[in-house]
Amino acid sequence: MRRMMRGLISTALFATQVLAQSSSSDAHSGFHAAVGMGAGSLTLSGNGPTTSGSIGPALMLRFGGAIQPGLVLSGELTGWSKQNLFASWATAVLQWYPQPAGGFYVKGGADVATIMASESVTGTSCCVGGPQH
Repeated sequence: MRRMMRGLISTALFATQVLAQSSSSDAHSGFHAAVGMGAGSLTLSGNGPTTSGSIGPALMLRFGGAIQPGLVLSGELTGWSKQNLFASWATAVLQWYPQPAGGFYVKGGADVATIMASESVTGTSCCVGGPQH
C-alpha cells in the first residue's frame, strides 16, 4: 500500500499545470480550471505478480472556485495507465494562497483511489478489493 501511494504521489508531483486565470489584480478569485499532463510511476506488490516502477502517462483535471480571495476549493480527477494497469483517484482540494497576488500556495485534500489490473492471459480483471465479474 505504501508503494502504491508513492506511485500516486509521484504522478501528481510530476504533472505540469496550465491554469485558466484572469488578470493579476483578482488572482485566485472566481472560477478556475487546470489540466496537468505528465508521466508517473506505480509499484504494486502483494498476492500475485509484482510490478516495479512501471512508468506511464498521467492526466489531471481540476475545476473549482474561490471561497474567498486566496482560498480555493476544487475537485480534481487524476488517471494513470500502463499496459494492463489503470489507477484513478478523485480529490477534494483546498488551496490557500497567503498572498493572493503571488504564486506560492499550500495544498491539502482528501481523496478516493482505485487501481485495476487485467491479466492479459486470461482476460479477467481484478482490483484492490478483489476480482471484478
